[in-house]
Amino acid sequence: MDAPSAVGNFCATLRRLVHGCDIPQTDLARTLRRADSTISELLSGRRTTPPKLDLVLEIVRYCRDHAENRPPGLSVDPAWWRLRHAELEHVTEHAAETSRPLPPVPPPAVDPQVLLEAERLTFADAVGVLWTGRDPDGEVAQRLLEPLTLSGSAPPEDVSELLQDLPGRIRAARGTARTALLCAADVVVHVAAFCEAVRSSGIAPGPDWGAGATELTTEVIGELDQVDLGSARVRDARELRNEITASYRAASEIVHGAGDAAGQDPEALARQATRNYDRLMAPLTWACPELRLTSETSPPVEEQDEPPYEGAGLGRLGELLTEFADGGKPPARHSARLRGPIASLEGAGAVLPTLAEAYVDPSFRLAPHPVDRDLASDEWWARQPLRDDLGSFLATHLLTARAVRAPLLVLGHPGSGKSLLTKLITARLPEDEFFCVRVELRHVPADADVQAQIEAELLRATGRRTPWPDAVDAESGVLRVVLLDGFDELLQAGAQRLDVGRQWNYLRDIELFQEREAEWGRPTVVIVTSRTVVADRVHTPAATTVLRLEPFDDARIDRWLAVWGRANHRSGLCHRTGPLTRDALVSHHELARQPLLLLMLALYDTTGGPLLRERGAETGRVELYEQLLREFVRREVVRRQDPMPPGEEESTVERELLLLGTVAMGMFNRRGQSIMAKDAERDLAVLSGERGSPLLFGRFFFVHESQAVAAEEEIRSYEFLHATFGEYLVARVVCRELGRVVASTEDAKRGSADPGSTEPDDDRLRALLSAVPLTDRVEVLRNAAELLRRGGAEHGTSLIGALRVLFARVLDGSGTGAGLAYLPLPQSRTERDAVYGANLLLLAVLCAGEEGLAASAFLSADAAVERWWRCAHLWRSQLGESSWNALSRALVLRGRFADGEVVPRDLRLSLRGDGGTGPDEPDRTVSMWRHGPRSFRVEPGVEVNEAVRRIAFLGDAAAGHLVHAVLPLLELLPGTVDTYHAAPDGRARSMAHALLSLVCGADGRPNARSVAYEELASALHRLPDVTVARMTDLLARHLVQDAPRLPGATVLTVLKVLTTPVPGRPTPDVAAGTWAALLSCTEAAAWRADVPPEEWARIASSLGLLLTREDLRRREHRGADTARALTTALREAGSTRLWHATLPGRRSGDQLLDAALRTSARRPGPARDPGTVVGALRMARELGRSEWLSEHAEPLLRTLGPEALGQLLPSDVDFLRPLVRDAALLAVFVRIEEVWRGSRADGEQGGDRPRV
Repeated sequence: MDAPSAVGNFCATLRRLVHGCDIPQTDLARTLRRADSTISELLSGRRTTPPKLDLVLEIVRYCRDHAENRPPGLSVDPAWWRLRHAELEHVTEHAAETSRPLPPVPPPAVDPQVLLEAERLTFADAVGVLWTGRDPDGEVAQRLLEPLTLSGSAPPEDVSELLQDLPGRIRAARGTARTALLCAADVVVHVAAFCEAVRSSGIAPGPDWGAGATELTTEVIGELDQVDLGSARVRDARELRNEITASYRAASEIVHGAGDAAGQDPEALARQATRNYDRLMAPLTWACPELRLTSETSPPVEEQDEPPYEGAGLGRLGELLTEFADGGKPPARHSARLRGPIASLEGAGAVLPTLAEAYVDPSFRLAPHPVDRDLASDEWWARQPLRDDLGSFLATHLLTARAVRAPLLVLGHPGSGKSLLTKLITARLPEDEFFCVRVELRHVPADADVQAQIEAELLRATGRRTPWPDAVDAESGVLRVVLLDGFDELLQAGAQRLDVGRQWNYLRDIELFQEREAEWGRPTVVIVTSRTVVADRVHTPAATTVLRLEPFDDARIDRWLAVWGRANHRSGLCHRTGPLTRDALVSHHELARQPLLLLMLALYDTTGGPLLRERGAETGRVELYEQLLREFVRREVVRRQDPMPPGEEESTVERELLLLGTVAMGMFNRRGQSIMAKDAERDLAVLSGERGSPLLFGRFFFVHESQAVAAEEEIRSYEFLHATFGEYLVARVVCRELGRVVASTEDAKRGSADPGSTEPDDDRLRALLSAVPLTDRVEVLRNAAELLRRGGAEHGTSLIGALRVLFARVLDGSGTGAGLAYLPLPQSRTERDAVYGANLLLLAVLCAGEEGLAASAFLSADAAVERWWRCAHLWRSQLGESSWNALSRALVLRGRFADGEVVPRDLRLSLRGDGGTGPDEPDRTVSMWRHGPRSFRVEPGVEVNEAVRRIAFLGDAAAGHLVHAVLPLLELLPGTVDTYHAAPDGRARSMAHALLSLVCGADGRPNARSVAYEELASALHRLPDVTVARMTDLLARHLVQDAPRLPGATVLTVLKVLTTPVPGRPTPDVAAGTWAALLSCTEAAAWRADVPPEEWARIASSLGLLLTREDLRRREHRGADTARALTTALREAGSTRLWHATLPGRRSGDQLLDAALRTSARRPGPARDPGTVVGALRMARELGRSEWLSEHAEPLLRTLGPEALGQLLPSDVDFLRPLVRDAALLAVFVRIEEVWRGSRADGEQGGDRPRV
């Protein structure tokens, strides 16, 4: 094509865009401050030279920002037009060089800028990338989309020609040019497959088609564009296929909605599109490994049954990248790391395997949608799919467009191998394809921006100042990769010096840095590593890819131990003890799952094979930690100091362990997993008198030292590789200091003339235990319990005595603790005393063991319960919410009762078996250590107004919620909360508790419902008179429903209690419905075989006597109103046959029916009681009075109005219909059945009482 034609085509395409967006040329000229003639000349194509790029981009941006409708097939992305303009200049330059036609030339190399400047490739962009230099007008894209006009078809060879030689082009490209081709192929295949399916479907325009072609094309492309294809970001193959299939289904619905599909199923169109996709993609992924890695939507048949890749040293990553780079190799300075040892340890005493051998590729989990608060949660991560292809994943990520637009965040626990991962990546990237910079954030300024940190690392690594833009030739196509290792160190060490907003937005700053670099043609991949626990302290942009390295499983532990065994077998270290195996690590499985801690265990075992010797033995956890830490401290002492006599060496090791424990206490007392170096030095000076101590803390193998540089000052912090090390050291320091206090006190007493006046020296113990309750970390309590048990019962008794003295000094204020200025947290004196007292009590409970600690023996012999109540309120007032919850969960209280008493005299304190970490499940009973009465009521009982006032005054929101929940019980059923039933084992439950368990069905104990009924029946007579009637009603109504599921003996027991008057107490004012429920239950239970019939006869007889007395009482107090008596009788007769047969004192059925007739005859219609009429009809039916019904049923029904007839039920209609001839009544019957039985014509369901 000659130059004028190329310029004309370009201008014509721009004109179509402006006109298609409905932008007037005059508005365009005025807004852009250009002459009308300039815009007209450009859009009309009256030019022979290419227009200025700036003007073209201004026009495109104006169309993008102001157009309501956009023409299909034309892009408003400036990057697309920049690429078209570059092609135009290329054509015109070559046309000027020669006047004769040139032979066809291959298309110019792909310009990746269109990918770097766009969020995602549009279809037009993708076609332009694949058809570079050969389709400046975008005609190919329009032809491919033509089937969506439902009036033509695109020749399928257009797609084939677009994809021709794609594998070769991808292999020849590099960096983002390669990624652009991958993305373009993905988009074109995805869209073209659907367009071909529409072309072959024969769907024609619908009746309302009009100008719908443009809208249909826009809608379909918009729907398909919602899928993030594999080359855009790393996708799981099956997940990607599901999304592609779903997009075809949605697009098919759109097409069927707009066109005339002649009865075709939209699903058929979607299936055809999927088949087209597979047909187009299969040969590409077969011939192109890069596309297979990013865009394969199902594993190849030959790979489906293969075991997971058992890689080491990220070998798979190296294999793939070397293949993509046609054999390119990493830089020698980086690849040499593969041959180096896995860790830098002086005097390790063992042969360390190489990094390439001993780095067992871990499994990992990928976060599909990062959520800031969940990324730090192990529970959230456990729900994400587990993957084993770390090397393939990293290779795929480097090929995707997302890699240069947002960071990859790699999370993991301490010792999981994050730093080794970054070293391996640098050692595996071919230098022809990648320029890699690994930045240890601990060594660069933490308060600098990302570019300054990278440039600082370049200076540190090369000794030369290199501006980042000049680090790589922009024309080389080499992809820049930045590895930022240790973001958690920047957060941790610089926490007190860095701006909070700077830390929070660090990943967002990286994302902006990548976007800027991409816009300037310097695409950069950024990978950040961090500990999982700090992931909630940084904002994670939505585009960030996040993965977490998983701990080793058993198979990976075995593989690592095999590598270790081979390395040390050659050295002869394993000849005496044999190779270390996983069986020897069963007791220490949690430590062995972290690679660095597994190395620590292996190094420990080289000192004579202690792990192998202890295999199968019951070695306690604290014994392991003691031996492990002592051995590594000894290594450092021996390595860094001159040889010492054994005794001096042992004392030096013990001194270092105590210093380590003091630093661990500093972490614990600051409620953190780490400590700043300056805080550690201050603590050592105060608690140990060590100033400028040559502490080995930061050099210990099991300690991680974080470092950051802020304001040219080096800031350090420390943490243990595993939290359990610190938790053990805290327990060790506390127990040893407690032993020292007791021993020094005993020594002072022996040397004193007045032993009783000897005061214990607990200043250091008070300082250590006054900041944080030990229950804040349950593992500390467990370790302390195991350490204290070593001394035996006698030693525990002496410790309890000393702790009791210290506790009393805290309560009476005689212990000042002013000797040590140790304040790890800002606290008041009252708070510190409260925490210290709580910790002393916890240690005493630990010393007491499983039997528990009597409050009277520790707090006060007199009024132990009241003294406990005061202490508990002190702790509640001074501890924070989480500390109070942990303390109250860990301690278990059980009351101790004297015979016959219902108020405890003493309390026994113990620790929950799980230390308070299990689910909150308070005891369902009150414990009575001595047996009291079978049922009892606590006096004085709960006074409702007083209880509400006290709780409101304390401002306890949780207690307020509980009172609000049980207020109906307190007000409507007084006495139930303080009336108890005691079981034979001495455990008691209140009636309120039993009633709520019964109603809610929340008690999971065996035979829980029958036990609850028996408990309630047993204590019923203890309730106030007003409550007995209501409880009787509640029990009767529930018993009707539950009786079939209860043992006969239980039903009999409950009915006896409910129907037997209590001697000396008036008959309760029980509602009539209660008796109906009791009658129904008695009748139903009378046929049970598990209770003798005579027992039911007694129940029925006593029930009849009660009803007779109730009738008499009503007559005495309400007068002999026949109608009211009749109504009462009818309502009480819930089961007429039993009532008629067993209640001799009642009126006969004939008398009641005659009374009903007389009452209805005397009263006019509006005043007539419908309940009397309906009740009489039902009673006549149940008594078998068919002649009476034949004579009186229809006349009685005619006396009722529409509302009264609404009381009839379908069961009434069934026996009344044969007796009625009145058409109006029969219509009412039909209406009643329609409403109640759900057969109404309008389809509505019945349920409410009908209005007829």
